Amino acid sequence: MTNSIISCNKKEQRCSHIVKNIILLSMLIGITFIGFKNYLLFHITVELFAIIIAGTISIIGINTYTNNRNQSLIFLGISYGFVACFDLLHALTYKGMMILPIEGVDIPTQLWIIARYIESTSLFIAGFSWKKNINFQKIIGSYFIVSVILLLSVIGGDIFPSAFIEGVGLTYFKIISEYLICGILAASIILFHKNKTLWNKKTYSYIIASILISILSEFFFTLYIDVYDIFNMIGHILKVISFYLMYRAIIKIAIKMPYEELNKSEQRYRNLIELFPDGVFVIKDDRIILANHRFSQLLGFENSMQLVGKHLKDYATQDWYPIIDKYTRTINPNDKKQIFREEVLSLEGRDIISEVIMAPFQYETHNATLIVLRDVSERKKAQELEKSMEENRKRLEESLEYDRMKTEFYSNLSHEMRTPLNLIFSTVQILELELKNKLIDANDPVINKYILLLRQNFYRMLKLVNNLLDITKMDAGYFKLDLKAHNIVNVVEEITLSIVDYTEKKNITLLFDTEVEEKIVYIDPNAIERIILNLLSNAIKFTDAGADIIVNIYDRQDKILISVKDTGIGIPKDKLKGIFDRFTQVEKTLKRNQQGTGLGLSLVETLVKLHGGKIYVYSELGKGTEFIIELPTQNIDYETCHIEDYGVDEWQSKYVERINIELSDIYPTIQAK
Repeated sequence: MTNSIISCNKKEQRCSHIVKNIILLSMLIGITFIGFKNYLLFHITVELFAIIIAGTISIIGINTYTNNRNQSLIFLGISYGFVACFDLLHALTYKGMMILPIEGVDIPTQLWIIARYIESTSLFIAGFSWKKNINFQKIIGSYFIVSVILLLSVIGGDIFPSAFIEGVGLTYFKIISEYLICGILAASIILFHKNKTLWNKKTYSYIIASILISILSEFFFTLYIDVYDIFNMIGHILKVISFYLMYRAIIKIAIKMPYEELNKSEQRYRNLIELFPDGVFVIKDDRIILANHRFSQLLGFENSMQLVGKHLKDYATQDWYPIIDKYTRTINPNDKKQIFREEVLSLEGRDIISEVIMAPFQYETHNATLIVLRDVSERKKAQELEKSMEENRKRLEESLEYDRMKTEFYSNLSHEMRTPLNLIFSTVQILELELKNKLIDANDPVINKYILLLRQNFYRMLKLVNNLLDITKMDAGYFKLDLKAHNIVNVVEEITLSIVDYTEKKNITLLFDTEVEEKIVYIDPNAIERIILNLLSNAIKFTDAGADIIVNIYDRQDKILISVKDTGIGIPKDKLKGIFDRFTQVEKTLKRNQQGTGLGLSLVETLVKLHGGKIYVYSELGKGTEFIIELPTQNIDYETCHIEDYGVDEWQSKYVERINIELSDIYPTIQAK
């Protein structure tokens, strides 16, 4: 939309220039036609035309003196005023005019030469880069003194050299002067070109074209012999064209450019007001004289122009109009620093918090009041939110500190518990050694019972301590896996078979099956052992005699699935969601004779995730439970990696202590072979 408007404006400007040029050309053709019929009429017409243009240039330059920053323009305005004066004297004293009591053609020609010297010299001086502001009065005074001296030298005697002799023609002084004037004009072109950055591109083009045509005009004035000569006519026409081009340059730089800049400034000012997120309006005598779109929205209007000229009281609610009315009566229009702020609780019946800001404002020629209505509801909400966030931050810090203290407590507790546990286990070992050495009756059932109970509870306590330590390390980020290449099928199989004695004692059938005989993956065998033993321990606890526990391995190319499935009592659906939560003990609601801390499955899930895997649980009450572990596989370089595997006997002998610890909460304790 904006581009189309700009395009239309440019087309209108081009059409306007064409029309102006056609009118000027028509006038010049008409004046030339008059010249062939009546040269005197042609001369006075063309001179008056040039004088009017020069006078207009002078008026524009002088009247824009206070606001124009271009010193050359001001200088040209002064100089062209004096050029117009000498051209007027030249026209009035011309042969045949009989207005002033002067005879002959020499004086008019001398006045012409003076006007051209003033014009060319002024253009040459204007071509320089002006660093300082000119002294307006001194420049006019200087031109006036020089003009009076030159004028007196012409009419006061034979001081000024003759320029035209009747019957002979142009004098050498006249011809040399014309060429000298051409040289000065050419030098001025060089100066203008050197400092062209100081001028608008179009203005610069007009000035250069004007000077070039002026040079051509002066050349024709060196050729005529008679004052009614055709070369004289052409010279006058070119002079008018030169003056007109200079007029266009002055108009462009003194009027059009400042006006365009003013329009742009006003448009920027209006755009700035429109872009304000606040309601902005200006009032004078309680009437709205300017408003932005946001203000019209606050009052429920679509267009801000609907409010201009309206009385503010007709649209202001009782909440904020009294505030505006109170302060507008106290605002001093001469004190620009006054700013008043006050908050109101509603605007046009809406529950928003508004801030009224007022200050004296000069709008065009009026002493008015600028008012800003700012909806600060969101700011208030943001402040409340910031306050709430600060409170939450403090709570979070307190919670983190509490978690740190809790973790530290668990760690200290675990370490402290190891000392008495070691003493208990040492006592058990001494008793077993005495039984072995027959220092104690080995057939005494009471002694065997208590040793068994001591060992079982030692393992249970040690399992709790180990779990607490590991969870503490995991929470602190210190728990690391020792990943090595292993045949996962072999590892799981040997762990499973190592507890067959436990399941047989409970009359539970433990089965192992696999889709693949070998699958090399990077695992921590200690962690896998804890995962599988924990799941098997749960399965044994919640599976009755005569039931089955099945361990399966499935190969899915990029991942391996390990299934531990039982046909036990199952888990209720409402308990499945939190099955892996820490300290959750679903079994308490199912079998009260089975004990646990609720840390096992949470630890299992964490260990699986540390391997980059996932764990799922599927269960149906009364039918059994299945845990599925999903572990990712990697490309193994079989030539460089070292694969570690153990047989079942080696595994059981190596990890017998851990097996006893993981299965310690199965009652009664069953010793592995």
